[in-house]
Amino acid sequence: MKRAEKQRQIEAGERVRCMVPFCQRTSKLSDDERARPEIEWQWVCGKHWRNVRPIYRRAHSQHRKKYGAANGSPFWRKCVEQAIARGCAT
Repeated sequence: MKRAEKQRQIEAGERVRCMVPFCQRTSKLSDDERARPEIEWQWVCGKHWRNVRPIYRRAHSQHRKKYGAANGSPFWRKCVEQAIARGCAT
């Protein structure tokens, strides 16, 4: 897929960028996610997700399993902070 097409999809709300600054990776939103445009979806790509300490990844995953994905995890902010801090260094 060409860069211009991805940019159009991001602006149309069909794709979301990785939260790490200057990362060019994107992910396509599911139909369920696109049906809820009031939510600002956030995503960390696999390359930067590996930079997050396993204890925070595990806590985030357990919270989502217990309370559901739409609830939001209190550990998400910490995961994003670590992905950004360690991702920008690489």
